[in-house]
Order: sequence, then structure tokens, then C-alpha cells
Amino acid sequence: MEDAREYIREAQTAEIQGDKAQAIELLRKAADLYQREGKAMRAAQMLRHAQRLGGDEFEDLDSSPPMPDLAAAKVYHLPDSPASPAPPPSPAPSADLEGATLRKLVERGPTLAIPALRAWCSFCCRPSDEVGAVIAGPAGAFICRSCLDESERLLTTQPAPGPPPLEPKPAMKSDRRFKLVGQSSARKVVETAIRSEIRLGMIIGPEGTGKTEFLNHLEASGLGVRLEPADLLRGLPEGRLFVDSAERLDLRMQERALSSLDQPKRQVFLACRGRVPKIKLALKSASEELPLYGTSALAKAIDGELGAELLERVELVAVFRLLGIEELLQITRNMIAEREKLRLPEKAILALAKSAATSGRAGHELQALIRRIPPGAWSVEKRHARKERD
Repeated sequence: MEDAREYIREAQTAEIQGDKAQAIELLRKAADLYQREGKAMRAAQMLRHAQRLGGDEFEDLDSSPPMPDLAAAKVYHLPDSPASPAPPPSPAPSADLEGATLRKLVERGPTLAIPALRAWCSFCCRPSDEVGAVIAGPAGAFICRSCLDESERLLTTQPAPGPPPLEPKPAMKSDRRFKLVGQSSARKVVETAIRSEIRLGMIIGPEGTGKTEFLNHLEASGLGVRLEPADLLRGLPEGRLFVDSAERLDLRMQERALSSLDQPKRQVFLACRGRVPKIKLALKSASEELPLYGTSALAKAIDGELGAELLERVELVAVFRLLGIEELLQITRNMIAEREKLRLPEKAILALAKSAATSGRAGHELQALIRRIPPGAWSVEKRHARKERD
């Protein structure tokens, strides 16, 4: 081994483990290498510490000015340049402080270095009284603010690996498109926007109005990928993305979605639970009229769950409205048809639809009610208050 730094690192390990004889030998080898390289000041530093480990007083090897006392810090990452000015010596901490500090440096993760230790940055090799406070890592490694900032700059300028592409899920064996009952206007708006060049669209409406079922249908049809908010933690893949329950996106996820809109090959639709937004303006042409939703109206409709900066980038809004009884009746029939061993008369189907309509989450409530009906032939009757008391 003909690398002085390797000798220094091994000497540090030996000293921490209590093998002073081995540490002294390694420090002398490092000093010999520095002497041969013409770095007398570095050699003097190594020998000074070696002699102190052996309990001897240090004798100057040459006429170089006295070097700073580095023994107290047990740090051997020193500058290569002999011309670097040496900072004034500082008082050495007690032996108890030295031992405790060394154990902490080895056993703990990043922490602020104790000011009493004149630590040297392991990257720029400058002492703490020159660069300021430094961070201590395991095994006596240190880094100063300047090197930390430079390291962060180098990392952020490197292109980060993109998330793995998400492939659309294969279509379900049973064609569930028959469940898409109602919301024809809103669905048409989205299907038209998919063929356009918009970057950000929004689907908004109360719970149980069919938003998730519509997104599942779009994904099963191979038109894009449906994501949950947690999927955005690893970044957004390219392609067309349908983000369900987008009102749950935290600030960091919203910023990630916002920054992705400027990238090519990206189209995002945010499906949010919320009230029907109020309309103050409308667009008119010779053949049609379109609502023009304001940003504040969208924010109020979703109770401010998404930031204004993201909402301002929305180019299209499709509104899912509360379902009517006729639509709920058809949805109920479709759900019951999936249960081969369940038979209900039309009167029972109407009772289920009416009950779901009063819940405020019609679609979800219908699924829950039908899930609780065991197989067989049943009728459904409304329970009166008097019978409930009995």
C-alpha cells in the first residue's frame, strides 16, 4: 500500500479500536510517504500525532511553522497543499470527550460536529474554523456547507432516471361497459378531449356518480392508465394518465403533476370528488353553449383541496352530476344481473334505487346494499318506524 491516505484511514481505525502501536506504525509510514513527496508539513503532522500517541513530546523535523493540533479531533483528512495557511491551534478536549465523540462518530448517522473538535472537511480538506460548522458522519467523515451545496448541485444537474412506464391493464374478461349509465354529456366531453392536444383536464362530481367506473372503462379500452394518488410518489410515466381521487394529492404530488405538464407525450386527467361548480360565464356559438368555469369556482367545489396554481392549468372541465332515479334503476338492474343466484322483483329494485338516492353516495351505496343481500329470491320492503320500535 503506497497511498498515504490509506495509511491514515487505517491509523484512525486502529486508534479507535485502542491499538495505539498499530496506529503509530501506520502514521509513520504515512509520514515517510509525505516526506518522499516533498510534503514536509504533512509529514510533520503525522509524526506529531504518532509521538503523542506514544506519550513522547514532539520534536520538529524541520523549520516549518508549528501545525495545528489535530490529535484532539482524531481526524486525518488533511489538505494536500503544503502552501495552505494553517489555522491557529485550539485547546484539546478531555480524554473522556475524545472517546465519547469517537464512539458517536462511528455509531451514529449524520449529526452536527461538536465545535470543540477541529474537524476537517473530508471533501475540500479545510478545517472547521475556516469553513464553519461541519456535519459528522460515521467513521469520522465530515462535510462542510460549501461541499454539501456543491454536491447537491451536481446531483440535481444529472438527469434523474424516469419512472418505469406503466402499461394499461388488460381489459377485463367480462365487458363492464354496460355499467356506464348516465353522464353522457360529461363522458362525451372527456372522450373528445382525449383526441385533442390538451395537457390537463378535470373530471369533477359528487361521490357515487360514476367517475371511477368511467376511468376503469377508459383504461380497459386501452385509452390510458388509471392511477391512485400514491402512484405519483415515484413520478409520472409518459402517456395519458387518469388520476382518480385527485383531491387527495398532497402539495408535493401536485407540484410533481404541475411540472410534468410541460413535458411532451403527457396528458393528465384529474378526477376529483366535489360539488357541481357554479357557472358565472358561458360560451355560445351558433349551435351550442358551453359553461366556462372559473378557478375560484373549481376550488370551492373541491373545498380547496388542490392549489390554485394547478387549477389554473386546467384546460377542460367535465362535470358528473347526481344521478336520477331512472339512471339508478338501470344501474341497480345491471348490478343484480351480475349476481347469477340473486333474484329481485322490480318493486325491490325500485326500493333499492330510492334508498341509494338519499345517501349522497348513490353508486357506492347501491354496491353496498346489493353486496349485503344473500343469494336467493327476495322482496324488499320499507321498514316503518313502529315496526323498528318493536
